[in-house]
Amino acid sequence: MWPFRPKAAPQRTTPTPPYIDGAAWALGPGQGGISPQTAQAIAAVLACIQLVSETIASLPASVMMSDDSRKAVGDHPLSRLIVTGCNPNQSWSDLMTDWIASTLLHGNGAVELATDARGQLVSLTTIPWTTVTPFAGPDGSLQLDVIETLPPRAGKRRTLLRDDFVLLKDRGDNALLGVSRLQRAGTAIQLALTTQVAAYQFGVNQARPAGVLTAPGKISKETAERLAVEWDGNYAGSRRGKTAVLPEGLEWKPLSLLSAEDQQIVERLRYSVEDVSRLFGVPLFLLGDPNRATYASAAAATGAFQRSLLPWVAKIERAFRQTVLDPRYRLAIDVGAMLRSDPETMASAIAKLRTGGVISPNDAREMLGLAASDDALANAIAPPNTSTNAIPSVAAEVQAEVDK
Repeated sequence: MWPFRPKAAPQRTTPTPPYIDGAAWALGPGQGGISPQTAQAIAAVLACIQLVSETIASLPASVMMSDDSRKAVGDHPLSRLIVTGCNPNQSWSDLMTDWIASTLLHGNGAVELATDARGQLVSLTTIPWTTVTPFAGPDGSLQLDVIETLPPRAGKRRTLLRDDFVLLKDRGDNALLGVSRLQRAGTAIQLALTTQVAAYQFGVNQARPAGVLTAPGKISKETAERLAVEWDGNYAGSRRGKTAVLPEGLEWKPLSLLSAEDQQIVERLRYSVEDVSRLFGVPLFLLGDPNRATYASAAAATGAFQRSLLPWVAKIERAFRQTVLDPRYRLAIDVGAMLRSDPETMASAIAKLRTGGVISPNDAREMLGLAASDDALANAIAPPNTSTNAIPSVAAEVQAEVDK
């Protein structure tokens, strides 16, 4: 039996006030609310949530000893769930994606722990935050009142004690729950949504012709209708772009595609994307906006994005250590794997580590996702082109100086 943190077993009671539900969305004075589901109608919001959650979910994870050996523990129950799947319906990547996305949208995400009769971890399952009512228990600890959504217990309530789930939360206003950054920046999200609706209405209702035909004098209604029919028949649809012959002194005057008001909508759309980008720490070019992006700036922005994920990785690792794992073990998420998307940077980093005698060739191969080598020196820490026999001799000389 693997040692897990001792699990309290107080009496499970029906939730009572004070509730601490953080689902209210506060915006500017006089403005209506906006739900997390509605916020995802903004393409930039959806893209940011997908990028952050899916990037972290794609990183390799393992259970390691928490001492200096940092030895991987492959037969730990959590290790098996990472490899084989957290439950029949979710892989580790699925669970992490859903969990992080819930936290970004609602400020909180919960994963339920299931154990067998021996207390051994057997499954992990994300809990939809929309089915949760969080409340403070008699001892001040966070508990969750959950409404089941799937058979055979659909519609039934149950209570999860603090040791029954792992909580991931955004920055909060109290020690128990986080607050969504979408809620904190509610006015900016409302503006982005309003701008998107205005752009949609422009596209549907505000279409205008490419130009007009003008005559030198007044023409009859019958002539105008005849000219319109002839023009559409000769130069509309598949015949667009053909050379036009203008009869009866007609002159073609093109119209501007966008009015000043329409151009403001475009600028507001661009600004709303920038606002959402700042909110989630995602570079603009990753949201499909290549304006003002060069190779150097894109590389720097990618590095900044990777660094912006480090706080989330730390939160996840510590959440598991706080709730799931015995102090002897820890969850390790390999953020170094993000360097593999930049081969040049990865190669430079490995070369520096090898030259400095920090890693062995097999360590370098592991960083590249390659199988270990059977070469006799594959596990040697000595830098390249350095004799391994020189190391003991240098050590002996140092010891001799100490003995003097």
